[in-house]
Amino acid sequence: QLIVLLPSGRIVRHAVRRAPLWSSRIASGIVFVFDDGQLNVLDQTGFHSLDHAQDGSRVVAGLPDRMLVATGSRDGSVRWLDLSTVTPHPISLESNSGACTATARNVYVVTVDSVIEIEIATRRTRVFAGGHNDFGASAQCSPQFGNHILSASPIGLMIFDLDRGVVDTIQHGTHPAIDGDRAIYSIGAEIFELLPNQHHARSIYKAPATIEGLAILGDRIVMQLAGRLVRLERTSGATVELPLEQVTQAFGLLPDGSVWFIHRTRLLTWDGAGTRPLAVFDHPIGSAMHTRGHYIMTLSNGSVWDLENGVSQQRLPAGIRALALSRNALAITWTPQQVTTHHLLTGEVVTRDYSSVIAAMPILDGRGLLVHAGTSAILYRDEVPETFREAKAWLEHATNARSRPGTGALYWK
Repeated sequence: QLIVLLPSGRIVRHAVRRAPLWSSRIASGIVFVFDDGQLNVLDQTGFHSLDHAQDGSRVVAGLPDRMLVATGSRDGSVRWLDLSTVTPHPISLESNSGACTATARNVYVVTVDSVIEIEIATRRTRVFAGGHNDFGASAQCSPQFGNHILSASPIGLMIFDLDRGVVDTIQHGTHPAIDGDRAIYSIGAEIFELLPNQHHARSIYKAPATIEGLAILGDRIVMQLAGRLVRLERTSGATVELPLEQVTQAFGLLPDGSVWFIHRTRLLTWDGAGTRPLAVFDHPIGSAMHTRGHYIMTLSNGSVWDLENGVSQQRLPAGIRALALSRNALAITWTPQQVTTHHLLTGEVVTRDYSSVIAAMPILDGRGLLVHAGTSAILYRDEVPETFREAKAWLEHATNARSRPGTGALYWK
């Protein structure tokens, strides 16, 4: 068993099959190397193994106040690594607070009486004016859009104005929906819109009945009223209705203007003239989300399905507590002990173990992950660009690794 005293004073224990041969202290904990050359980090977020493909590693040296590590090999090479780009960034939270969302620079935390901005690099904090509320620490937050973040709760909305450091409370505001830098929400039968760099929302539509749900994409809005879906054309003000036998639990807009929705065991689309079924399941659909051709659905039996472009079905792990989905098709599932990210476009699956997972959410348009586990907010950021050309340029700037033409294999120059 490894027993490590962290810089924070906390003691961390981790069971290992054999003792490490070399170790060194870094800012977040301890880095060490086994005889197989595998690089490992033990800190307050857990145990992390990093395969850095350096055979015969025999020495490791780190800086106690930074995340830089050097490893030496029997072949005479020395490799420097910046672990801050590949290990999580933990931020301690109060017991009555909840991780809300994060940007490239800050993490936002909601408590029972305040909203707090924590700068990731320095841990400096800023308390938002007007953040006193009765929402509690379980409010659900949106990603940043423009200079705003929305936080929803059963009793209303909070709008974080990042420029002014102010929180505006919208009592009875419900059903927030975001498209790019625009957001809409409803109060009763009225829809309000919030645009970038504006400090106040404006009314844009009054429905004939109380609004029970909203979605927005481009110049179209779809709303759920009692017994029907209504699609609104923003430019003309024209509406078209689809009667429903019962309330749908999820719906949204597609780029061609059609509406997708669930009805009992079926996933359907509606183009304004008629409906078309996309999939039928053996159990009722409890929830559904859509992005970039992927529909992610949870069924009443606990199973999770990925329906791609209305054709192929792939079952995701069952037994999850909740599901989140980013705009770049990153699905996140979690249980109290584990968080798994599913890269739907590439098929990559990454699983991380924790204790006491409360929530997990995509950030930075899917380029990062924020996990609230126990009393910590744990931040991951994916530094590698998605396209081959951008990744090659990033490698040339960040390291002396090179990409071999034709194969894409890495070598060291």
